Amino acid sequence: MKTIPTAILSRIVKLGLILLAALVLGIICGTAAKDRIMLLLTLALAVAGGIKLVTLYASIKKQEYDIADGVIRSAKRIPVRKCQTLILVDEEGSETSITIKGWSALPIGSNCRLYLSREIPADMRLLQAERLKPARILLGYEVLR
Repeated sequence: MKTIPTAILSRIVKLGLILLAALVLGIICGTAAKDRIMLLLTLALAVAGGIKLVTLYASIKKQEYDIADGVIRSAKRIPVRKCQTLILVDEEGSETSITIKGWSALPIGSNCRLYLSREIPADMRLLQAERLKPARILLGYEVLR
């Protein structure tokens, strides 16, 4: 069995720490203010975050992610969709276009290994236009030497 890459493991740990901090802060503020609604919302946030954390960990453990290696040639933001299109050039010189959710500050011109969520199979896609292609989640990245 393969181990979880450190780039993905750091994301899981950060998500867990942020969730724990929000939970502790919500409990402290809700108790100090004697506000039951704040405590219930904190509990709902903890449950939702816990579900996200467990599903992310389970999918990573089953190795349901793709790895893309290459030099990042460009990163173009698409503000309307709040996503980013990356152009990667691999060792053979072929270019790959990857659309990821959110905006990340990836180092342009450096050799990186990207860990991405699985792509929706081509036969299951409803939209064929390139600009409407579903964005993938960037689980983590590491800069290669």
